[in-house]
Amino acid sequence: MSDIELYSAVTGLRGRSERALMRAVANVQAGTVVQIARIDAAAQRHGAVADGVTAVTGRALQHVAMISQAEQQLAQTVPHASGRLSAIADAHALAMQATVIDAARALGRLA
Repeated sequence: MSDIELYSAVTGLRGRSERALMRAVANVQAGTVVQIARIDAAAQRHGAVADGVTAVTGRALQHVAMISQAEQQLAQTVPHASGRLSAIADAHALAMQATVIDAARALGRLA
């Protein structure tokens, strides 16, 4: 923000209204700086939350893929158990979904 210089007919002396105007302008400038700092801090907090949720989601996806692969291998080995294996894998996937949602909520509360 640019500095505003006030013109005074009498050099070196400023009237009461000019000093009040200068204080008001300084207060606006200071308030703007504080507001920008608050916005930056909030953006950093929300970015950290997004990073955390991304990390938890990535791990959950890896675990679901690993369990799906194990389910497929076991179902090929014991075809008769495929229905039960599918139910267990589905329960695992739902548990991972709940974990991601819980993590997002918990991280959001910390922000």
